[in-house]
Amino acid sequence: IVSPTQQRLNECHVPCPSSWGLCGDPVKNDWHIFQCETSVRSWQQAGLWDVICDRMQHFGAAAALILDVFSRGDSEAVVTRFITLLRGLWHNRNDWIWNQHQVTSHQISTAAQMKWLEWSTVQLSRNRNSTA
Repeated sequence: IVSPTQQRLNECHVPCPSSWGLCGDPVKNDWHIFQCETSVRSWQQAGLWDVICDRMQHFGAAAALILDVFSRGDSEAVVTRFITLLRGLWHNRNDWIWNQHQVTSHQISTAAQMKWLEWSTVQLSRNRNSTA
């Protein structure tokens, strides 16, 4: 099975493995970042599954779901946690494709949480410095 990403890479003459093997799910489409077992567990562990699950029922494309998270008026904390976890899942997939290295859903969600906490701390510090 060739995923949309594999197809795009191949069209740009970027060699990539024909079999990704990160998960056992034979369907690799744009929704995969929200639907494969590792992704679902990561979203659940990060406390964001309800944000994703509700939207999956209302949108026909993963990109529309992502844009909705950014524009719907969710709190800044939810949006930034969403972004950091999405990046972590994407990085895990790419690390598997190019280096045959993967981490668990717990490691993905923990790393995303740490990045979010670091970002939040920097933002608080900047806000304090700008008001002083």
